[in-house]
Amino acid sequence: MKRITTNGSGIIHMMHTVTGVRMSDPRQQRDWLITKLWSFSMDAIVIGLLFLVMSSLYMGYGLKKKWTYQAISLALGIFSCAFFVWGLRLV
Repeated sequence: MKRITTNGSGIIHMMHTVTGVRMSDPRQQRDWLITKLWSFSMDAIVIGLLFLVMSSLYMGYGLKKKWTYQAISLALGIFSCAFFVWGLRLV
């Protein structure tokens, strides 16, 4: 029986650099259970974060006296996201 060896850092690198799946190309299907779980959990996190942001904006709309604090909070959130997406490349 042939022994299969894997490189843990290579697997993590591959999971973070997936460019997408074309459903018409069978070579690019997610055929590994870990990648299916990974993509499902990333989708669930994104949906949860979008719901969190949209619901806070909706609830904050009713508090007209605190719009300044909401704008500051939203700006800080956008800034921190931009830092993690683009800013870490500069460091």
